Amino acid sequence: MTGPSRRIITVSRILLIATVVAVTALSLAPIRIDGPEGTDKLGHFAAYTALSFFAVFSLRPGGDLLRRSATVIVLAASYGVLMEIVQHFVGRNFDLLDMAANTTGAAIGTVVGMGLRHLVLGSKRAR
Repeated sequence: MTGPSRRIITVSRILLIATVVAVTALSLAPIRIDGPEGTDKLGHFAAYTALSFFAVFSLRPGGDLLRRSATVIVLAASYGVLMEIVQHFVGRNFDLLDMAANTTGAAIGTVVGMGLRHLVLGSKRAR
């Protein structure tokens, strides 16, 4: 792995950790954001798009990137479901549409991340 590739992956891992911390804090904080109906779904979508995007860029080179990217979608979507379930126990609302926005964001972030990763880092498969 080249120096620039290593730096990109390292920065992506740092941003992934920061995103997970932010998503967790915002998901569990006792806050309510007022705005037009459904506006919060954009926030869910954006958060999980970023989370899965940085997760894809955090993957080590080699292996089956397609399979590992599918795993990113499943893990990010599962995390979104978990956050919705936990919200029920911390005085927040459980919302199926939030889960849908989380899952959609996870899928879009992963696909965009895969494409950009291919352009930036190339596609290196395990030999």
